[in-house]
Amino acid sequence: TQMKFMTHSIERMRIAAGGYVGIGSDDPHNLLHINSADAAAYTQYTNSITGHTSTDGFLVGNYGTEAILNNQEAGPMKFKTSDTERMRILSGGQVNIGSYTNTDAKLWIDNSTQKYGVSVLSTYADGGTVKGIYTNASGGSTNYGIWSESCTSSATVTNYGIYARATGGYTNWAGYFDGSVGINDFLGVIGNT
Repeated sequence: TQMKFMTHSIERMRIAAGGYVGIGSDDPHNLLHINSADAAAYTQYTNSITGHTSTDGFLVGNYGTEAILNNQEAGPMKFKTSDTERMRILSGGQVNIGSYTNTDAKLWIDNSTQKYGVSVLSTYADGGTVKGIYTNASGGSTNYGIWSESCTSSATVTNYGIYARATGGYTNWAGYFDGSVGINDFLGVIGNT
Protein backbone atom coordinates (compact mmCIF):
# COMPACT_ATOMS: atom_id res chain seq x y z
CA THR A 1 0.00 0.00 0.00
CA GLN A 2 0.95 3.64 -0.43
CA MET A 3 0.36 6.77 1.63
CA LYS A 4 -0.83 9.90 -0.15
CA PHE A 5 -0.81 13.48 1.15
CA MET A 6 -3.29 15.87 -0.39
CA THR A 7 -4.38 19.49 -0.14
CA HIS A 8 -7.47 20.90 -1.89
CA SER A 9 -8.13 17.35 -3.14
CA ILE A 10 -4.83 17.36 -5.09
CA GLU A 11 -2.05 14.92 -4.29
CA ARG A 12 1.11 16.76 -3.18
CA MET A 13 3.29 13.97 -1.81
CA ARG A 14 3.35 10.18 -1.77
CA ILE A 15 5.21 7.53 0.18
CA ALA A 16 5.36 4.48 -2.02
CA ALA A 17 5.11 0.92 -0.75
CA GLY A 18 8.91 0.54 -0.94
CA GLY A 19 9.46 3.62 1.25
CA TYR A 20 10.37 6.04 -1.53
CA VAL A 21 8.97 9.55 -1.12
CA GLY A 22 7.69 11.43 -4.15
CA ILE A 23 6.90 15.13 -4.22
CA GLY A 24 5.20 15.98 -7.47
CA SER A 25 5.74 12.39 -8.54
CA ASP A 26 3.29 9.50 -8.07
CA ASP A 27 6.02 7.01 -9.01
CA PRO A 28 9.17 7.93 -7.02
CA HIS A 29 12.40 6.19 -8.06
CA ASN A 30 14.70 7.22 -5.18
CA LEU A 31 14.47 7.77 -1.43
CA LEU A 32 13.35 11.32 -2.24
CA HIS A 33 12.13 12.10 -5.74
CA ILE A 34 11.10 15.68 -6.52
CA ASN A 35 9.40 16.37 -9.82
CA SER A 36 8.20 19.73 -11.06
CA ALA A 37 5.55 20.38 -13.66
CA ASP A 38 7.63 23.42 -14.66
CA ALA A 39 11.18 23.63 -16.06
CA ALA A 40 12.62 24.41 -12.61
CA ALA A 41 12.79 22.08 -9.61
CA TYR A 42 14.67 23.28 -6.52
CA THR A 43 15.04 22.60 -2.85
CA GLN A 44 15.85 25.68 -0.74
CA TYR A 45 17.84 25.95 2.50
CA THR A 46 17.60 29.09 4.65
CA ASN A 47 18.39 30.04 8.23
CA SER A 48 18.11 32.94 10.67
CA ILE A 49 21.04 34.76 9.01
CA THR A 50 20.15 34.34 5.33
CA GLY A 51 16.51 35.31 5.66
CA HIS A 52 13.74 33.15 4.20
CA THR A 53 12.43 34.76 1.01
CA SER A 54 12.68 33.18 -2.44
CA THR A 55 15.97 35.03 -3.09
CA ASP A 56 17.64 33.92 0.15
CA GLY A 57 19.73 30.92 1.11
CA PHE A 58 21.00 28.03 -0.97
CA LEU A 59 19.23 26.33 -3.87
CA VAL A 60 19.88 22.82 -5.17
CA GLY A 61 18.06 21.58 -8.22
CA ASN A 62 17.76 21.68 -11.95
CA TYR A 63 16.46 23.98 -14.62
CA GLY A 64 15.66 22.17 -17.84
CA THR A 65 18.72 20.00 -18.48
CA GLU A 66 21.00 22.10 -16.23
CA ALA A 67 22.02 20.91 -12.75
CA ILE A 68 22.36 23.92 -10.46
CA LEU A 69 23.96 24.70 -7.09
CA ASN A 70 23.16 28.31 -6.24
CA ASN A 71 24.36 30.18 -3.16
CA GLN A 72 22.12 33.23 -3.31
CA GLU A 73 24.06 34.89 -0.51
CA ALA A 74 27.30 36.94 -0.79
CA GLY A 75 29.30 34.14 0.78
CA PRO A 76 31.58 31.33 -0.37
CA MET A 77 30.64 27.83 -1.44
CA LYS A 78 32.73 25.17 0.29
CA PHE A 79 33.43 21.60 -0.84
CA LYS A 80 34.56 19.04 1.74
CA THR A 81 35.60 15.40 1.91
CA SER A 82 36.47 13.52 5.13
CA ASP A 83 35.17 16.61 6.97
CA THR A 84 38.06 18.65 5.51
CA GLU A 85 37.65 21.56 3.13
CA ARG A 86 39.20 20.84 -0.29
CA MET A 87 37.91 23.66 -2.48
CA ARG A 88 36.14 26.98 -2.10
CA ILE A 89 34.40 29.26 -4.60
CA LEU A 90 34.44 32.80 -3.27
CA SER A 91 31.48 35.13 -3.76
CA GLY A 92 33.43 36.95 -6.49
CA GLY A 93 33.81 33.74 -8.49
CA GLN A 94 37.45 32.97 -7.62
CA VAL A 95 38.16 29.25 -7.19
CA ASN A 96 40.58 28.38 -4.38
CA ILE A 97 42.06 24.91 -3.86
CA GLY A 98 44.27 24.53 -0.80
CA SER A 99 44.12 28.25 0.06
CA TYR A 100 40.75 29.77 0.75
CA THR A 101 41.11 33.56 0.85
CA ASN A 102 43.00 34.40 -2.36
CA THR A 103 41.28 36.91 -4.60
CA ASP A 104 44.19 37.66 -6.98
CA ALA A 105 43.53 34.81 -9.42
CA LYS A 106 40.45 33.23 -11.00
CA LEU A 107 41.93 29.82 -10.08
CA TRP A 108 44.37 29.54 -7.18
CA ILE A 109 45.96 26.23 -6.19
CA ASP A 110 48.07 26.02 -3.02
CA ASN A 111 49.66 22.58 -2.99
CA SER A 112 51.78 21.22 -0.15
CA THR A 113 50.73 17.57 -0.09
CA GLN A 114 50.91 16.30 -3.69
CA LYS A 115 53.78 15.81 -6.13
CA TYR A 116 52.06 17.83 -8.83
CA GLY A 117 50.05 21.01 -8.36
CA VAL A 118 48.38 20.54 -11.74
CA SER A 119 48.78 17.59 -14.09
CA VAL A 120 47.37 17.74 -17.62
CA LEU A 121 47.28 14.74 -19.95
CA SER A 122 45.98 15.39 -23.48
CA THR A 123 45.64 12.32 -25.68
CA TYR A 124 42.79 13.34 -27.96
CA ALA A 125 43.70 11.99 -31.41
CA ASP A 126 41.76 13.92 -34.03
CA GLY A 127 44.64 14.31 -36.46
CA GLY A 128 44.94 17.99 -35.61
CA THR A 129 46.67 20.00 -32.92
CA VAL A 130 46.27 18.91 -29.29
CA LYS A 131 47.04 21.47 -26.59
CA GLY A 132 47.69 20.33 -23.01
CA ILE A 133 47.55 23.90 -21.74
CA TYR A 134 46.56 26.82 -23.96
CA THR A 135 46.83 30.40 -22.78
CA ASN A 136 46.01 33.70 -24.40
CA ALA A 137 46.75 36.84 -22.40
CA SER A 138 45.87 40.23 -23.80
CA GLY A 139 44.48 43.60 -22.86
CA GLY A 140 46.95 44.68 -20.19
CA SER A 141 50.08 46.82 -20.26
CA THR A 142 52.13 43.63 -19.71
CA ASN A 143 50.57 40.25 -20.46
CA TYR A 144 51.81 36.83 -19.34
CA GLY A 145 50.27 33.70 -20.83
CA ILE A 146 51.97 31.68 -18.09
CA TRP A 147 53.68 33.17 -15.05
CA SER A 148 55.69 30.68 -13.04
CA GLU A 149 57.91 31.01 -9.97
CA SER A 150 59.90 28.19 -8.43
CA CYS A 151 61.99 28.82 -5.35
CA THR A 152 63.42 27.02 -2.34
CA SER A 153 66.04 27.74 0.32
CA SER A 154 67.73 24.37 -0.21
CA ALA A 155 71.07 24.45 -2.04
CA THR A 156 70.66 20.83 -3.15
CA VAL A 157 67.36 21.23 -4.99
CA THR A 158 66.90 22.06 -8.66
CA ASN A 159 63.97 24.35 -9.38
CA TYR A 160 62.04 24.37 -12.67
CA GLY A 161 59.60 27.22 -13.14
CA ILE A 162 58.24 25.35 -16.14
CA TYR A 163 59.28 21.83 -17.13
CA ALA A 164 58.11 20.40 -20.44
CA ARG A 165 58.77 17.14 -22.28
CA ALA A 166 57.67 16.10 -25.74
CA THR A 167 58.22 12.57 -27.08
CA GLY A 168 56.74 10.08 -29.49
CA GLY A 169 55.88 12.32 -32.40
CA TYR A 170 57.42 12.90 -35.79
CA THR A 171 58.47 16.32 -34.53
CA ASN A 172 58.64 17.03 -30.80
CA TRP A 173 58.77 20.51 -29.31
CA ALA A 174 58.89 20.73 -25.52
CA GLY A 175 58.55 24.47 -26.03
CA TYR A 176 57.45 26.30 -29.17
CA PHE A 177 57.39 30.09 -29.28
CA ASP A 178 55.80 32.08 -32.08
CA GLY A 179 57.27 35.48 -31.30
CA SER A 180 60.11 37.03 -29.33
CA VAL A 181 61.65 35.20 -26.37
CA GLY A 182 63.05 37.21 -23.46
CA ILE A 183 65.48 35.66 -20.97
CA ASN A 184 66.33 37.75 -17.91
CA ASP A 185 69.03 35.53 -16.41
CA PHE A 186 70.73 32.29 -17.45
CA LEU A 187 70.00 30.05 -20.43
CA GLY A 188 71.25 26.48 -20.05
CA VAL A 189 71.23 24.08 -23.00
CA ILE A 190 71.55 20.34 -22.33
CA GLY A 191 71.79 17.74 -25.09
CA ASN A 192 71.45 18.34 -28.83
CA THR A 193 71.22 21.88 -30.16
